[in-house]
Amino acid sequence: MGKKSGAKKKKQQSKIQQQEVKKESILKKIFFSSAATKKNEEPATVLEKKEPSKKFQKVKKIVRDINRKALFGGVLTTIMLVILVSVGYLLFQKAFRAQPIAKLLPEDDVIMVLEINTNLDHNQLLKTFGLLKNHPQYSKEKLIEKIENQFIVDYESDLKNWFGRAAGVVVLNSKKDKEKLNIAYFAEVMSQEKLDEFLIRRNAKKENYKNFSMYEMDGPVYMTLVENYVFVSKEKEVNYELVDSQAKTRLYESKEYRKIDSKLPLNKSAFLYMDFRKINNSFFKHFSFLGEQGLSTEILKPFLKTFTSEGIALVAMDDNFALQSFLSLDEKIAENNSYTAFENKYSANLTAYMPENVLLFWGAENLEFQLNKILHILSGGDEAISKIFISILENYTKKYFGNDISFSSEILPLLSNEFAFVIEKNKEGKNIYKAIVELKDKQKDTINLHQIASNFTSIGAIFKPKVVERKLEDGTIGKEIIAIPEEIIKSESIYGDTTIYELKIGNQNWGIYYTIIDDVAVIANNFDGVASSIDIAQKKKTSLKVSSIFRTVIEPVLKSSDEVSYINTEELIPIIFKDKKIPEVLNLIGFLSSGRNYFDDGIVTINYLHIK
Repeated sequence: MGKKSGAKKKKQQSKIQQQEVKKESILKKIFFSSAATKKNEEPATVLEKKEPSKKFQKVKKIVRDINRKALFGGVLTTIMLVILVSVGYLLFQKAFRAQPIAKLLPEDDVIMVLEINTNLDHNQLLKTFGLLKNHPQYSKEKLIEKIENQFIVDYESDLKNWFGRAAGVVVLNSKKDKEKLNIAYFAEVMSQEKLDEFLIRRNAKKENYKNFSMYEMDGPVYMTLVENYVFVSKEKEVNYELVDSQAKTRLYESKEYRKIDSKLPLNKSAFLYMDFRKINNSFFKHFSFLGEQGLSTEILKPFLKTFTSEGIALVAMDDNFALQSFLSLDEKIAENNSYTAFENKYSANLTAYMPENVLLFWGAENLEFQLNKILHILSGGDEAISKIFISILENYTKKYFGNDISFSSEILPLLSNEFAFVIEKNKEGKNIYKAIVELKDKQKDTINLHQIASNFTSIGAIFKPKVVERKLEDGTIGKEIIAIPEEIIKSESIYGDTTIYELKIGNQNWGIYYTIIDDVAVIANNFDGVASSIDIAQKKKTSLKVSSIFRTVIEPVLKSSDEVSYINTEELIPIIFKDKKIPEVLNLIGFLSSGRNYFDDGIVTINYLHIK
């Protein structure tokens, strides 16, 4: 009985469902037919002309009410989500992140700000000290020691109870003295009460200036409290100017700073912001080591004209540090920037022809495109300057390869696909410099390459200086330095089953060597450089492409890069500096990889620094 009753019930339900489907079908026909009529201006059908029944009007009202409720519910849900996200973000900002110091600094005067995460319990700091565990000079204890020595304080008794989650240094142009820089240190204050206790213990003299509390301690050291930050300087005037600037537009509100800040990660160990527009000669006078490197406003004029500012963020990751930067292009240049979009995604396939222990490589797509892009940026969009540079390259091409070889027509097309420049070592430990090029048209490009080599041989524009003696009219012997053309000998040799073409320069221990492997040209200043690429292609040696270095160092930056570089700093830095003292921080880095991406408004660079 129960089974039959259940079956009957199911049958009735099925019938009701069929009726509902039929109703829905009729509704769809009416709605869609009327919509089509309105859209296409076609005459109505007989069905559409019929007056809707009361039953249908009731159904339509129910559908309309349901749609309104659903719409209202969706809008309400969206609003609630936005509120929750916003509140959550603000709570996160307040609880875990210090207020950006840029909110307290004047937009007009700031040249540079270095902001450091000083929350010793923050995951960024924990990761940082973990990555530096093999370098005790950069431990948490040493960091605290440096703070104590810099400010003549005891961290545990003087600072720990009030010292906050952010600290750093700011460099500003002085408003009162154009030849002077204002430099101030800053730190977040977590407890005003504990700070007051510290100041009392240090017998600080208090002064009120424009409703701001200012303190003077032995040193002399001057401290000023601005909201939840304390500024520290060795000059009282610096603090006065910082207070005076509080009525001005803040750096955080500036378009340039917001642009930089939005391009960089939120979670970081340190952040550096530089405004190139504010740099003047006083900056180089103060930081004298920059001048010692030959840098000045005159030298950097083209750069300062092109780029307005830069932001750099240091992020501690699980296995390495990431140093991400954004270099902001001047708006006028950015408006006419046509060299930022790459047609081909760079894949670094030519690493299959490099040894795994390569010292350095830089690779990208289409050198012509790269060259035009760089020239456009560095010239500030001035086409005349770009043309002058290209003309110089054309003159050098004609000097070494003859009038029938053009830089633009013969040389650049060879580099229209993927290319790479490489430094590696041979068996004797000597540096080998080579270029690896993917050929677009193997037959045509090979002929072109041979023609360039032949012209180079016939022109023979390689000279060596020679001192010759000449008897002068008065009988004395004079000496003269003349240029003697070097003989260039073109030859071939077989390495395995591959031909290596040689352009030997006189009695010199170098020359130009090249070969074609698959669809790739390899050009080097040493025979061993070409031979190593042949061995790698024939699987006799391991390539960089299949190495652990590629997987861990290079591959991560390929995901969003127009060009990539890799440096084995452990081996290359000593070569670069030779007998000079190597900066301590460089001794930390075993190798680094870098990816660069060009956008309409600037250049994003990400560097992975692998600590020894």
